[in-house]
Amino acid sequence: MGDDNFEALRKELFEQFGKAHESEGSMKRMDKRAERERLSADHAGAFYAWWGKNTEIWLSYSKDRHKGNLTMNSRKIREERRDYEKGKEKELTP
Repeated sequence: MGDDNFEALRKELFEQFGKAHESEGSMKRMDKRAERERLSADHAGAFYAWWGKNTEIWLSYSKDRHKGNLTMNSRKIREERRDYEKGKEKELTP
């Protein structure tokens, strides 16, 4: 990703979605995947999260590795997937 690309992406996300949530309370809301991304970003890097009505966004960057991740997660699709998996479990349960 590189420092310049990360900075450009970070700036655009702040312009589009406003202030990121960085408090410890917000971090506790994250699922396991986002927590892993946050932990990997802790290696001399940065982590930002935005919680929208329909979408969760995580941006992380490791300066040591010059590597970043941008994740956009649809809450609606996640809920649909959970409902589908629950339905499949019921079908398999005798």
